[in-house]
Amino acid sequence: MTATDSTIGISLRKWRKNSGFSQLELALAANVSARHISFIETGKTHPTREMVIQLAEAMALTLEQLNSLLIAAGYSTERSTAPPPIEPVQQLTTRKNEA
Repeated sequence: MTATDSTIGISLRKWRKNSGFSQLELALAANVSARHISFIETGKTHPTREMVIQLAEAMALTLEQLNSLLIAAGYSTERSTAPPPIEPVQQLTTRKNEA
């Protein structure tokens, strides 16, 4: 178990309980097994980004709460600060120079 596994497990359990869900209720709402929820909460497995989003949606978490859950799972929610790729420059030709 890594620190991130522990962090996501603790965070998921906190949000699940705050939302009033048992593991079984959350599993049914998110269309996953209760065992999978248990494994995430105990750090036996690490959820994918998509699974974190699916669980957050099942609990009707706000975007801010979803972001905190994603960060706890080790997924950055910030957009890249790199500039967008430069599109190829189209070469302009004139018929005058070809003649």
